[in-house]
Amino acid sequence: MDELIQKYLDGDLSDEDAAALTRALADDPALEAELRALEQALALAAANVAREPSPAFTDQVMERVAAGAAGAKKARRTQRRRAAGGLSAWWPRLGWAAGFAARPWRPRTRWRPPPPRPVPPC
Repeated sequence: MDELIQKYLDGDLSDEDAAALTRALADDPALEAELRALEQALALAAANVAREPSPAFTDQVMERVAAGAAGAKKARRTQRRRAAGGLSAWWPRLGWAAGFAARPWRPRTRWRPPPPRPVPPC
């Protein structure tokens, strides 16, 4: 039966094979549903043909390549600055210094033991 369906979809079905396929489709609704599904799949495949690229396709691709190259150049420049100890290398140190400077100021005093308690009379 699959051979008959394949010939039907290809358009190579003889008259006697067409009559046999018609009888089989009338007797088996599942076979008819399968044939309709295959026809729909072929119709979708035929509608989805490759299109020619637009005339501006090459220009658009080259613009994207140039933009990517500019972005890569900027990334390399940033990487070189970081490796050379630029501002991004100082951020951790600046954070520590800002935290130290922002704490409340207290005068430093030396620890002294508490004064001795008076001894009660006996």
